[in-house]
Amino acid sequence: MKSYLTAFSIALCIYACMGQQTYNYTEAIRLSNTFYRIQRQGRIADNHIPWRVDCFLHDGQDVGIDLSGGHFHAADYTKFLFPYASFTTMLNWGLLDWANGYNETVVDDSFDTVRRSLEYLVVMHPSPNVMFVQIGNGSLDHTLWERCEDWPHGPRTTFQINETAPGSDIASEYAAAFASGYLIFKDRDAAFAETLLQHAIDAYEFAFNFRGKYSDSVPEIAEFYNSTGFGDDLGWGAVWLLRATNNTQRYKPILDKLWCEEDYQENNGTEFSWDKKYAGVFILGNKVLEEAGSAEARYRDKGIEYCNAVMNVERTPQGLTLIDEWTPLRFVSNAAFACLNLAEQPNSGNVTAYRLWAMSQMHYILGDTGRSFVVGFGENSPRNPHHRISSCPPRPAPCGWAFFNSDADNHFECTGALVGGPDRNDNFQDLRQNWEQNDVGLDYNAGFQSAMAALNQLQRFGLIP
Repeated sequence: MKSYLTAFSIALCIYACMGQQTYNYTEAIRLSNTFYRIQRQGRIADNHIPWRVDCFLHDGQDVGIDLSGGHFHAADYTKFLFPYASFTTMLNWGLLDWANGYNETVVDDSFDTVRRSLEYLVVMHPSPNVMFVQIGNGSLDHTLWERCEDWPHGPRTTFQINETAPGSDIASEYAAAFASGYLIFKDRDAAFAETLLQHAIDAYEFAFNFRGKYSDSVPEIAEFYNSTGFGDDLGWGAVWLLRATNNTQRYKPILDKLWCEEDYQENNGTEFSWDKKYAGVFILGNKVLEEAGSAEARYRDKGIEYCNAVMNVERTPQGLTLIDEWTPLRFVSNAAFACLNLAEQPNSGNVTAYRLWAMSQMHYILGDTGRSFVVGFGENSPRNPHHRISSCPPRPAPCGWAFFNSDADNHFECTGALVGGPDRNDNFQDLRQNWEQNDVGLDYNAGFQSAMAALNQLQRFGLIP
């Protein structure tokens, strides 16, 4: 009880101190979907972003498959598929469990965003035990500051995992993305949904039967999106497959075994991200197991432990929870979304505390300190995120490092992007050279957008101010 009261008091204090401002959550979702349009690559004639053009149309040439399409992950042009699959799952989760937070003005664009990513993941999974996990070279990307259509190095290299070079972590995330995609599309496009479900089942069997970290199998990835382990990912994939199939005979024993083998009962930290899924396993797992008639208090208890721990993490003077000092806003967005989900579950601790804390963190992002951290939203939002394609002027003007290092503003607006965020003293420099604070990414926006949908639904039903 003591920890609950402490968390509740902290949440109330933060909420009171931050002014109780109100924000247009639907507008934040709309802008976030615009960011996902900006990040598209391949053929993008229907993109509605007039300054974007087709690029990287020859991806997959080295493996004989058309792998053009998808999205840029962040400021550079390499396709990193682990955070890509993760952003897809997180958006799917929001669309599935917070559908009433997506009104008619943004719901179609939101489904369009995840459909494009799911279709691309299907292409990147050409057979049950083969997955493409990266296209391009991150180190080579970082030697250039140019428009994507001016890429000078020809076709890009494709990297894969398979039975002899496994990746249980990323394969489990593919499975989670496919399974969650099945759930949101089964009543909208049954044929597409069934395709996704089969890919989910195949991807998970591959992950489970051929164990290993993808960054060990593909060392080129380790510098950029290194995996710390795969036990949490196997649980995450199993929870989503259980939800999609209700096959307790297959997936419940897997979860039981993982609980012991992978130290689920230990302190698993406060990070919830593309790399660390424990919070998702506990919070979503509690919901899914209960719905399947196999409720286990240990999942609920670990979810409560996680949210209470997050709410007691060190804060900046103006109230931002510092789960990680590098790009803190993406981590706090994911945590806020996770705890908003926990608050919907029976006997889940202090519901009011979770909601108020999550709202306080999202309001920090939206502008409670006098600065919005979402490009194009609210007051004093970033103008110069660390982002190649929006910074460079259109042809024939040059871009390059001379432009990067200049004082000129970015040429186009990277609308809707959530930037990394401030330092521990709430200081923030809006400079494109400041990649530590002003970088952007697909996964940054995913937890944020889903949290916006959750707050929108709660406000609509009168459950938050």
